[in-house]
Amino acid sequence: MKAEVLANQVNEAGLMDTMGSALTQSSIEGVWQITLSENRVTALFSSDFLEDVFQSFTSEYLSLQNIDVVWQKPGELSNLQPFVSVSAGEFFPEWRLALNLEDDRVLTSTMEQRVALYTALGAAMITASILLSLWIARLIQRNINLARLKDKLVATVSHELKTPVASVRVLVDTLLDKSGLDEKQTREYLELISRENMRLSHVVDNFLAFSRMERGKHRFVLKPTDARIIAQDSAQTFRDRYELRSEEFTLEISNDLPEILADAEILKTALINLLENAFKYSGTPHRIRLRVTSAGDSLTFFVQDNGIGIRPRDKQKIFDRFYRANQKLTRSAGGVGLGLSIVQFIVAEHNGQLSVKSEPDVGSTFSIVLPSKNHFMPSDS
Repeated sequence: MKAEVLANQVNEAGLMDTMGSALTQSSIEGVWQITLSENRVTALFSSDFLEDVFQSFTSEYLSLQNIDVVWQKPGELSNLQPFVSVSAGEFFPEWRLALNLEDDRVLTSTMEQRVALYTALGAAMITASILLSLWIARLIQRNINLARLKDKLVATVSHELKTPVASVRVLVDTLLDKSGLDEKQTREYLELISRENMRLSHVVDNFLAFSRMERGKHRFVLKPTDARIIAQDSAQTFRDRYELRSEEFTLEISNDLPEILADAEILKTALINLLENAFKYSGTPHRIRLRVTSAGDSLTFFVQDNGIGIRPRDKQKIFDRFYRANQKLTRSAGGVGLGLSIVQFIVAEHNGQLSVKSEPDVGSTFSIVLPSKNHFMPSDS
């Protein structure tokens, strides 16, 4: 029965005066209310209205697919077996509120979606854990390598510094203890002291250069430079340092060399390091050659020797810091294993390339290829 009809029947029956209350329409459409003398309020509404309100509520707040929430009226049978069925309350003793599943696979589907989601999250967490573990392992390995490098640096530099210092001390003590030395013997001792002093200076210079490069403190000033002058100055310094004869060391410079952008003094250091490296590992008599040629838009310095050569497996490692291919020979030749790594750093800062060709027991040829001034492209660094 409609609430309006019920309210009208109550009004016509004169029950309003008996009940001592007033029948008024509430603020909710379709609902009337009676205020009793005890200040109690009774609402009048029809069952179909209550069902409409409930359905509106469930559709708005329980918008679930394949799920239907319905009122089961007294005596009403549903074709679907309710998933959940509860009493509608004490005011509707014969009514029930039923939750029907139109498709009984909805829970299984929902569960599968949740399982897939949780599986994906688990896989992502496992992957993140693995990546984090690899990063930590790499960091630990790096620290271990740095510690080993530090120990190797201290041991190598200490040895290379101690050897010439000890030699100089012995020579000086000999000069002081002996009396009546002739001029020839004195000169020989002084030449040995000078040679050991030069060796010591070279070790210190390489170590300081390496330290500056590692800390990024070395600045290169690249200017238009004549490669001929760089080659001639490097050759003269090398020749004077080792007192080489013309048959032991030769310099060949092509004509019409292009200008290059270079830090002249630093590039000389790179060439002298290659020449000294060739001297240490050359045979007897020495056959060392410095050549400078040009081709197209580049210029190349070649340093060639007749030394012991380099094994194929060592070619990629010789530019590493403190690496020395032939440990037995390097102990007598000296050095801290920084020369080639310094050369590689200098060449890279000049936007060039350093490479080596070598055959065991035949010799080695190191080449520095630099772009000409007009084809120089600054590096990202």
